[in-house]
Amino acid sequence: MTIDDMLRIKEETGYSYAALEKLSGIPAATIQKILTGKSEKPRVRNVKELQKVFAAISEKSRADNRSYQECSEGTGYGEIREARPAYSAVRTQGHFTIEDYCALPDDVRMELIDGYLIKMEAPSCPHQYLVGEAFHQIADYIHKNKGRCRPLSSPIDVQLDRDDRTMLQPDVLIVCDPSKVRRRVVYGAPDFVLEVISESTRKKDFIKKTQKYADAGVREYWIVDPFQEKVFVYFFEEANILRLYGLYDDIPVQIYGGELVISFRSVREWIEEVPEEDENF
Repeated sequence: MTIDDMLRIKEETGYSYAALEKLSGIPAATIQKILTGKSEKPRVRNVKELQKVFAAISEKSRADNRSYQECSEGTGYGEIREARPAYSAVRTQGHFTIEDYCALPDDVRMELIDGYLIKMEAPSCPHQYLVGEAFHQIADYIHKNKGRCRPLSSPIDVQLDRDDRTMLQPDVLIVCDPSKVRRRVVYGAPDFVLEVISESTRKKDFIKKTQKYADAGVREYWIVDPFQEKVFVYFFEEANILRLYGLYDDIPVQIYGGELVISFRSVREWIEEVPEEDENF
C-alpha cells in the first residue's frame, strides 16, 4: 500500500489525524507529514504500522457497506433488517447516506440533509396538538371531497430528492401523486409540507428546509411557529411566495385554491394550559 493509497483512504473514510494517532501510536503530526509528503525519509517502522492501520480501516469500511440492506425497486430505500448495525463510524458529517440513516437504532430520531445527520428532539405537547389538528382538518377535507391526494403525518420518511443523501420527516404532508407513496417512504417531493418548529429546529426549518423544499418541487410549505404565534406560508408557484398569518387565523391552503382553510383555534385552550417549563425535565 502506497502513501497515496493511505491518503485516499483517509479522505474517503474521514478519519482525523488524532484518530489515526490512537490507532497507530504514531504522533498525529508525524502521520500528517508522512501522508502529505513533508517527511522525505519517514521511518520504515512508521510506514509499515500505518499500512496495517489503513488496511484495517479499508476492510472495515467495505464490511460496513456490505452489511447494509440493498435498496429495492430503485427507490433508494428498502426493507430494514431487525438487527441493525450502528451507522458507519468511519463516515463524517456531510458524507452520510441513506444506508447510514437506515442503520440507525429504532429509538434514534434523525433527519438526513445533504449528507448531514441531524438529531430530532422529542416533540412537545403543543407541537403535537398543532400537528394533529392540521392533519385532521386536511384528511377530513380530502375524504369529504373524495380527493386523489394523500395526507400523511410524522413519523414518515420522505426521500425528497430521490437520492441517497437526504431523508426528511415533515410533520404533515400532502402527496397528490399516489405513486410516490411507498410502504415505508414517500419517494419524491410532496405537494404540501407543514413543519411545527421548536427552538432547536428554527434555523433548519426557516433556512435550509425552505430552500430544499423549493428546489425539490414542493408547491407549498408552512412553518408554524408557536413561540411567535405566527404561520409562515411559502407558495412556490407564485412570484410573491411568502404570506404571514397569526397562529389562530383562518389560513387557506393554496394548492386547493383556498377552498381548504385550516384553523388552530380549536386547540388554543389546550396549548395555553400547557406550562412553559416542566419542572422534572
